[in-house]
Amino acid sequence: MGDGPTSGETPTPRKRRFSRETLEIAALGAEVIGAVAVVLTIAFLALQISENNKLLVSQTYFNFLEVAHKPIAMHVLDADFSLLLQNCTDTPDETTPAEWERCSSFFFIMYNGWEYTYYQSEDDALPKGLHEGADAYYRGLLSKPGYRKWWPEYRFGYGEPFRSYVEKVFIASKPVESR
Repeated sequence: MGDGPTSGETPTPRKRRFSRETLEIAALGAEVIGAVAVVLTIAFLALQISENNKLLVSQTYFNFLEVAHKPIAMHVLDADFSLLLQNCTDTPDETTPAEWERCSSFFFIMYNGWEYTYYQSEDDALPKGLHEGADAYYRGLLSKPGYRKWWPEYRFGYGEPFRSYVEKVFIASKPVESR
């Protein structure tokens, strides 16, 4: 009788025993692989977030252009309306109630654009230069007689903190004389 199976006998499986050191090395290797996988996943997620932020800024810019250009297009495409807006802006007290209401609706649409840039800028979702340019444009309007008449009438259509922001600008702006 030998140690191994003889012909015709089924070999008996040997129990393989791992040493403690072998198991510790395998566990350490698994931990290292797991850590590398976590680091690679986090790096990939950071890259995705960065790309998504770029897309968000681009979309926010496009949204602003949509909001801001509609009132400008109304002004540009309709010569009669453009004259009416000029009258409402420069000499609001000389307009009829119907004309003033029409201009007030236009001013409200315009200031929605300012409100949009204000909040998007507060959230750092808008290119800084875009907000600065838009803010300077809208600030300039507040010194004109029509806008000075309009803001106190419609200021409650805007929420905080935008309303308080415009209030500070309104108080600080110097009125331009009516023509």
